Amino acid sequence: KSDVDETEIIELSLKLQAGSGHNAPTYKRKVARFNGGSPAEWIEVLEALDEIFAQNKLTSAQDRENIICTILRGDSLTAFESSIQESRENVEEPGQPLPLTVEIIDKALKAVSHD
Repeated sequence: KSDVDETEIIELSLKLQAGSGHNAPTYKRKVARFNGGSPAEWIEVLEALDEIFAQNKLTSAQDRENIICTILRGDSLTAFESSIQESRENVEEPGQPLPLTVEIIDKALKAVSHD
């Protein structure tokens, strides 16, 4: 988008062929940081995340969380982080949070959608 401040754009290197090795050719993918906006802008972020996860084979919840936290800002980031925290609450052992999973990440992204 041309109306986005350059400081609000993140450029990531993605593998040209999904799942290829470390020395595989890459391409640059720009993603605008998201601090609330229109449904269309949010869909653009979700599509970018899908592409990033697929091309770079990001299957661990921690890797996905890191990328998402880099892109989200403001209330969107707060909604995401709050949802993760709630989902990880362990009623049996309050001092021991449940492990972070891709399902928890997906649920947190849905929480941003409803924010």
